[in-house]
Amino acid sequence: MRYPFSFFLMIVFAFVHSVMAREWVDRTGKYKTVADFVRVKDNKVTLKKSDGTFVSVPIGRLSKQDQDYIREVSKTGSAATSDQSSDEHTSGPTDLPRGTLFDEDFEPVVVEMEGDRITFASDDDFFPAKSIQLFLFLGDKKLAGHKMTVRPDARGQLPHVHLKSKKPSKTEIMFDGYSMRLTFGQKQGNTISGTIDLKIPKHQTTLSGTLVVEEPKNYKLPPTTDDAPFIVANLKAPPSASDKNKINAGYIGVSVGGKRISNMAGTNWGESGHVSSLSFKPRVTSVILDNRDITAQHISLEPGKYFHYFVWDNSYLVGKWVDVQADSQVKLSLKMDLADVGSLEVETSGDDDMKLVPLALSEKSKELKLSTHSLAFQLGLSAEPKDGKAIFKAACPGKYVLVTEKGHEQIVEIKSGTIEKVKVDLQP
Repeated sequence: MRYPFSFFLMIVFAFVHSVMAREWVDRTGKYKTVADFVRVKDNKVTLKKSDGTFVSVPIGRLSKQDQDYIREVSKTGSAATSDQSSDEHTSGPTDLPRGTLFDEDFEPVVVEMEGDRITFASDDDFFPAKSIQLFLFLGDKKLAGHKMTVRPDARGQLPHVHLKSKKPSKTEIMFDGYSMRLTFGQKQGNTISGTIDLKIPKHQTTLSGTLVVEEPKNYKLPPTTDDAPFIVANLKAPPSASDKNKINAGYIGVSVGGKRISNMAGTNWGESGHVSSLSFKPRVTSVILDNRDITAQHISLEPGKYFHYFVWDNSYLVGKWVDVQADSQVKLSLKMDLADVGSLEVETSGDDDMKLVPLALSEKSKELKLSTHSLAFQLGLSAEPKDGKAIFKAACPGKYVLVTEKGHEQIVEIKSGTIEKVKVDLQP
């Protein structure tokens, strides 16, 4: 999990030896602190400030100069210190994985696991400059104690290896033709230590060393208090549901600080399964299907005001506004009635996708400075024109704002049991 540089974790030790204090700078250059180096553990550096307090900072948040210093300390142990606390998991510096990527030095400062995918990245940007990703396909196997050996001539279901570099711009995906030894120890706290030895001669790529990852979170499980604030919403699938139907769930709103926040996940209907959107982690949205029950879970939200919704087949929307506080654990039960629906047929002269926003939702959202166009894009009530017509097959009766990609808006009304027809002229 990644934290802002200003987030500090207080740790109290009985006795600590430290070295001469130095200035530490975050990777943006905006934040600085003077402190002694204590140790590296779990991809974080522990520092002792002049007031005697300890702070733990993700290595990826530090400047390159500080990262180089940590690597030198980890390699030589010359500045390493020890503590006499009773914490059985406390240890000295941990060797960081390092190697080459496309024949250039590769020293990842971010080692992160999501599901059964491990990412080694040169920085913590959303699109890092260099990265190696391993897709392990663990299935129901547990990570703790897992061992994996891949030979260059191995075939069958092997881990996939994704190599990416911005400069030079290059991407390679390996399904075989590499060797790897990957081992994981037992779980300690919420972390698991391991070792890796990866060799891809064809692309002049290597990676070896020890790693520490957080235990992968199972987003199918109900959220706990640690996931608060969260919203959990349940919906019954209609009797006519089939694998041709689509179900999306999401939210859009504004935090108490005035930031627009949204997330969404969707999948084709099925009797079981789940899908999660991890794009804004730790904010994660999951859709879980169990028999005919549909559950949406939105965890680690920021306090604010949100509209939570389900969308069925890009036409039918049901949702509710929710006020989220810092400790909120909101549970909703929403209903869908496909017997009381109408259709909208839009005759158009262009090829813009047509989108709908309930008029009442658009008007209420203006208080939060959410534009109708943004709402339309997020909600996903959409229809693609074919032969000059865009059709919304099953929508809740009511008034809507019809929105096009080019910004055209007009009010339309959908009535139960009827097919309403409107015309949109998009010619210049």
